[in-house]
Amino acid sequence: MADRPNPISLSRTNRNLFERERRSQLRELFSRLFSLLPPHPTKMSMPELVEHATVHVKQLQEHVEELKRRKVQLEGLNRQELRAAGDETIISPVLKITDSESTMEVNLIVGTGTKIALCNIVTVGNPTDPTHPLWRT
Repeated sequence: MADRPNPISLSRTNRNLFERERRSQLRELFSRLFSLLPPHPTKMSMPELVEHATVHVKQLQEHVEELKRRKVQLEGLNRQELRAAGDETIISPVLKITDSESTMEVNLIVGTGTKIALCNIVTVGNPTDPTHPLWRT
């Protein structure tokens, strides 16, 4: 009888192993979730991480809705301008730059069929550097 393992200790050991594996999976999922969020300066607890993710997803949803509205508005303007001026409508490019905590969003809005060399509109670099295109005469 001494050779047989105690069924109670086996079930407890199994439960402990399952719980350890469950926690490990949760940590991995939280880690993957955290990697998808914008950088945050402080370490967060799991509930804070979930709250931060929830807020971020809501902001992204609002941003998508705003972009959809802008797209519809711009498509409507573009159609009106084309009807008013025929096929020779020239729409000046519009550059909008939005700078947030950790990202910079650059939107270039041009008319349909417009060919633009982006390097003629946007220059990236340090404008105080004498080799920067702003210093060229």
